[in-house]
Amino acid sequence: MSAMHESLTFDLPASHWVPLCVSRLHFHVSWTTRGSKPVLTGRRAETARAVLNLLAQERGVRLEAVAVLPDRVHLVASLRPTDCAASVVRELRGKSALRLLRELPELRVALGGHLMWGETYGIATVSPGKLAQRAARLARSEADAQARSASLLPCSSC
Repeated sequence: MSAMHESLTFDLPASHWVPLCVSRLHFHVSWTTRGSKPVLTGRRAETARAVLNLLAQERGVRLEAVAVLPDRVHLVASLRPTDCAASVVRELRGKSALRLLRELPELRVALGGHLMWGETYGIATVSPGKLAQRAARLARSEADAQARSASLLPCSSC
């Protein structure tokens, strides 16, 4: 073997090999609450965000942005190429509904039953170049929704 080829060999045992994911696929996913009822405000919205972040972390999904609006949820998720987007969304929606209904039992009354989310969801790919722009847009829409819901609340002197 030539000297050039000898310098390129590695003497690592096979047990040290770790798979490395270099590429990721980015998706913007959104779904509504059951009947599009505006129930995700205040503590409920914070709990929903925390639950979604925890579930994504458990699943190995990186959430680039999460926007919890009163009647819908928007996520920008980065998946490994081996992940099935539909399976990830199904897990996030199903497990988040179970945890939210368990942690916030008043949601059952507000939604009129045992279903947390609407039947459908939307999903679109996001190019890596537009990822930061999409995340910023979701953050603005969430801030606008919070400002609107705060302005609709009655004041304490009324």
